[in-house]
Amino acid sequence: MVLRKELENILMNEALARCRYEVFAEIAREEGLHYIAKVLEETAHNELSHVRELMRMLDLIGDTKQNIGVAIENETLETNRIYPNLQEMSLVENDLDKARFFQQLAKIEARHMERLSKIEELLKVTRCMSGRNPSYGNAEPAAISMKACSHPRSVRDVKARCSASSQKTSAYRGVEVCCMNAPFAVISMTNQKKR
Repeated sequence: MVLRKELENILMNEALARCRYEVFAEIAREEGLHYIAKVLEETAHNELSHVRELMRMLDLIGDTKQNIGVAIENETLETNRIYPNLQEMSLVENDLDKARFFQQLAKIEARHMERLSKIEELLKVTRCMSGRNPSYGNAEPAAISMKACSHPRSVRDVKARCSASSQKTSAYRGVEVCCMNAPFAVISMTNQKKR
C-alpha cells in the first residue's frame, strides 16, 4: 500500500513535469529560442512515457470505453465540484478575477464532459458497426447526424477522419457530418435499414 501511494505521488509529479516543460517550451519559442523549445518538448514527451508506465503499474489504463468513462467522471467532478468550490472560495476572499476564471473553467469542463459523452455514444455505434462489441449484435449500420460547426460534410468527405464512417458510404442513409478541429460530436443516432 505504501508503494502504491508513492507511485501515485511520482505519477502526479511526472504529469506536472510534462505540462511544465510544454509551457516552458512555449515561452522559449515566443522568445525565439527554438532549439531550447525543441529540447523542452522532447523532455515533455519523455515525461509522458514515464506517466504512461506509472499508469500501467497502477492499473489506471483500460480500453477506450473504460478510459472515456474515467475521463467523463473526472470532467464531471471538475464541472460540478472542484471549480465551483474554487469560485466560491475566491468570492469569499473577494478575488473576482480568480472567481471569474474558475467560473469559466467550469463551463469549459462542462463542454469537455458533453463532448466526451457524445464520443462515448459514438463508440457504441462504431463498435456495433465493426462487430467488435458482441453485446450490440449484428445491427444495421447507424445513421449518424454529427454537428460541430457550420460546415456540413458528406460521409465521403470525412471518411478518413471518422472511424464511424469506415463502412461503405452506401451503407448510410441520412448521414450529416460536420468538421471540427477535435473529435466529432454525435448529435443523434438511429439504426436505419438501407432502402
